[in-house]
Amino acid sequence: MPENNSEQEPRFISERGARMIFHPASVFVFLGIALFLAVGSLWYGKEQTKAEKIAPTAIATTSTPFTLTTPIFAKAAYVYDVATGEVIYSRNAELQLPLASLTKLMTALVASGKLADSDTVTINTNALQEDGASGLSEGERWSFKKLLGFTLVASSNDGAHALASAAGAIELLTPPAQASDKQNMDTFIASMNTEAKQLGMSQTYFLNATGLDESIGQSGAYGSADDVARLMTYILKTKPEIISATPSPILWTNDQNGEQKKVKNTNTRSEE
Repeated sequence: MPENNSEQEPRFISERGARMIFHPASVFVFLGIALFLAVGSLWYGKEQTKAEKIAPTAIATTSTPFTLTTPIFAKAAYVYDVATGEVIYSRNAELQLPLASLTKLMTALVASGKLADSDTVTINTNALQEDGASGLSEGERWSFKKLLGFTLVASSNDGAHALASAAGAIELLTPPAQASDKQNMDTFIASMNTEAKQLGMSQTYFLNATGLDESIGQSGAYGSADDVARLMTYILKTKPEIISATPSPILWTNDQNGEQKKVKNTNTRSEE
């Protein structure tokens, strides 16, 4: 992975632009919400290849220059208008950086291609071994749709693991009682990397389905701001329903036994 050069003096943009800039370690995780604000019309009638449909147009700046008001300290930032194909702001857009919980966007996309909304996902011991308790318990049975919403709103690592393992078992055509969690996960992660290549995400690869660090100095996934824009563009144009729960500051949901869960959105901007 390329090393970062030392930062130059801060760059500035207008208040409009500043609200839409993403820091890969914190604000970057809210790219989905920011891109929603840029969308005017998400559906197009032309049939194109997958990579062609989501490739950002090569426009470096807007025709209307920003007024310099607010400093930007992020290592990389990218503001892309999904409706027009316009790159509104770009800074180190192809720089490969740790993705952290943005990884869960690809987890959601790939899992949605293998599991139906009503399919049952069971929370197992392996899932609960992931760092960061989010309120799930062993043996809970969830519909895919509700667990997906829970996972994205809470940025739940155990939820992401459960989704990935269940989807991996489907791909392997393995009965749940006979499934090897590791084999399921390896299969699913391979599908994540295949999907990234098909979307033209040239700086992106995944080592797990959560984005958690694999070890000191080794992230669970890497990618660029441009690649994440490609991913979000594809989701917004083809499967916006998989992120439909994410604007909610508080999500009330329940498992298949009717046990209700209250989930606070990790994206505090959703409260604004």
